[in-house]
Amino acid sequence: MPTDHEQTTVNLPQAPGPDTPGQISTSAEEGQQGQSLKELAANLSEALMRAEFSETRDLLAIPNELMRAPVPDARTAGTEVDQTSRHELARSLAEASLRAEGSLTNLCEDWIERHDYFDRLLANSLVFIERICTQWSGQSGLEDAVRTALLKRRFVFAALLIDQPEFILDPSHPVAQLLNFVEQLFAGWESAQGPAPGFVSRAFDTLQNLLDDDHVLQHEQQVRTLEQVRTEWQREQKRRQILEQRLTDSELGQDLSMQAESLVAQRLNAVASHFQLPVQVIEFLQGVWQDSMLLACRQHGPESKQYRDMHVLCDRMVFAFREIESELQRQKLFGFAAALSTEVGQRLGSLDNDAGRKSSVLATFDAALQDILRGKELERQPWPVLAAAQRGRAAESAVNGAASGNDDVAVDAAKLMQKLGPSWFRRGDRLCKALIYLPWQQAILWSDFAGRKVLTEPLAEVLAEAEKGILTAEAGAVPLYAVARRVGLRTVQAYLDQKVQASERFAAEKVQRETAREKAQAEAAAILLARENAQARADEEKAEAARQMQQAELDSEAKAELQLLQAAREQIDAIHLGGSVQIRKNGEMVNGKLAVRLNATGKLIFVNDLGLKLEEILRDDAVQRLLDGDIIIRDAGQAFEARLARAVGRIGVRN
Repeated sequence: MPTDHEQTTVNLPQAPGPDTPGQISTSAEEGQQGQSLKELAANLSEALMRAEFSETRDLLAIPNELMRAPVPDARTAGTEVDQTSRHELARSLAEASLRAEGSLTNLCEDWIERHDYFDRLLANSLVFIERICTQWSGQSGLEDAVRTALLKRRFVFAALLIDQPEFILDPSHPVAQLLNFVEQLFAGWESAQGPAPGFVSRAFDTLQNLLDDDHVLQHEQQVRTLEQVRTEWQREQKRRQILEQRLTDSELGQDLSMQAESLVAQRLNAVASHFQLPVQVIEFLQGVWQDSMLLACRQHGPESKQYRDMHVLCDRMVFAFREIESELQRQKLFGFAAALSTEVGQRLGSLDNDAGRKSSVLATFDAALQDILRGKELERQPWPVLAAAQRGRAAESAVNGAASGNDDVAVDAAKLMQKLGPSWFRRGDRLCKALIYLPWQQAILWSDFAGRKVLTEPLAEVLAEAEKGILTAEAGAVPLYAVARRVGLRTVQAYLDQKVQASERFAAEKVQRETAREKAQAEAAAILLARENAQARADEEKAEAARQMQQAELDSEAKAELQLLQAAREQIDAIHLGGSVQIRKNGEMVNGKLAVRLNATGKLIFVNDLGLKLEEILRDDAVQRLLDGDIIIRDAGQAFEARLARAVGRIGVRN
């Protein structure tokens, strides 16, 4: 377990803006692409055991107020993991979380009543999940009741984190998939529109039952629950697809019908509105013929041969039944009158299933045509103009062949639909998504959570909102797992960075200690060398004195002086650090001690009893003053220097 100097303070990362599900991308994740999932899980596990999050210290203070027995020290509390396996710790936490009912204080109280420890791994895991849930709660678009139910069980997630740290890193982990499935099932649902459908409630109940189960940590139980929810999800996906397809087919059919009605009405108005026609012909054109044209347009499209043929026949019928103004017109009519009835009869598709009525209608049509050929006067009246629905902006009548602006509108609509995607938007008081674009109406069809129609909204209005930047999706695409994974990856990266920094700091301190040790050794060697040089100089002086006495054959008095000088030198050299002397200063003898001997320069520094400098004397001057009686040696200080040498020796051993 970590010791005090191994612990690393790591601040949990704050959540950035919402990520799109399935496209979670963070700098931490990009920086960890070289790590396997197993390595990531191991690093996260280590971070939870060794790191000290910013909130951990506050959480570890809670047991201090609750425990009757002394609480484990925060620096060593993690050692309990050696006594209790991670699995057992997680299992105990899962049981305690059910009793806590979502309250951290209740959880701590319950834990302390039943256990004699509250370790760092437990505290870090709780802090980690608490931060994740706090961030998710502020971003999720789920209804309050659903969000509250999940947050109430957040400490079970902490138990999963302890037992299975890959839970928040691996998208394929059963619990991670469960959370994604359930949140997607609820996407777009609003309690204001009524209770959630049964299949959604069943899936959510299945997840809650797992989180409340004693076997929540068992992989087999997680997989079984996942299969149940996946089955509900697949059934719901199929149901939604069916409902949305029905709505799509219905609305597109209605859009095509509106287009056909408008095109047919405009065509008939264009060819007949300038003439007075026989009453029975007007009834024919605005009756079975209009129905047949609508049928052809709906079945085959406005650009089909079937519809275009009927389009041309409209001109020929009006020409045949309008008032004859010249003999040339009558001769021209005789030229195609025989084939006109046959061609019209072949295209009365609206009467294909009613042969009797078709024969009757054609008989009336033929009779009117024969009357015109005979020159018989028929009752005529102006053409009653048919109502024709108009398209949206930037579109002209298809009858006039206008396509200007239509292609641009179609491109704008396609871009808008791609931008809207599967997201949910607030339209009025309803939450809905864009299902399809209706080309004739130039409108967006919005559907609700149940696949029902909410409204059709003009494309121009939606485009205007998009251009103004006020068309924003509702926050519903930030799953709990997405936030947990993002924070987990960033926490691992932060912890690894802290480990690298700690390692670099330790290496730098080691270099500093090594440098200091080498410097101390060099200084000690220099002191020993100076001592040896001083001793060699003293020995040389002694030998030189002996040689001088022999060579000069000094008389006894000179020899005595020389011996006295040598004796004074030896006494001065024999004074050790701390040696006590009396020095004449200003005519008075003052007590002092040798504080410093600089062998390289031969300088001696004496201090008084208060440690203040008394005299700074060269060795030769000190010898002379000793001979003159201005210095009296009271104690050479051998015992003090012996103690000092032993102390220096011990310091050298430790270095």
